[in-house]
Amino acid sequence: MFSMGVILFMIVSKSYPFRMAEQNEKYYKFIYRNTPEDFVKYWKRMGDRFSKKGIKAELITEEFKTLIFRLLCYEPKNRMTIEELEKDPWFNSVDYSRNRTRKELAFSYM
Repeated sequence: MFSMGVILFMIVSKSYPFRMAEQNEKYYKFIYRNTPEDFVKYWKRMGDRFSKKGIKAELITEEFKTLIFRLLCYEPKNRMTIEELEKDPWFNSVDYSRNRTRKELAFSYM
């Protein structure tokens, strides 16, 4: 599920959630510590990155942020399960049609 979180983050934001999974890495340290305060700090820093890249703000909702933090949870026993992912409000609100996905991925990585 951790890898799913990384991939989902990359598809939506067109950037990586962190550079390396090391405790002191600039962004990963917030995921590693996994406190409410770190959650806020992480998304503040990410918001700065997103605005510079022109990322669609409507995709980076509170539901998306919570989903990503649960998928990237450092402790596997606390990480979101596939069953929980299938019920997640953000995950169920996105249009996954084949043509739309193809267009967005092609545009994102050209």
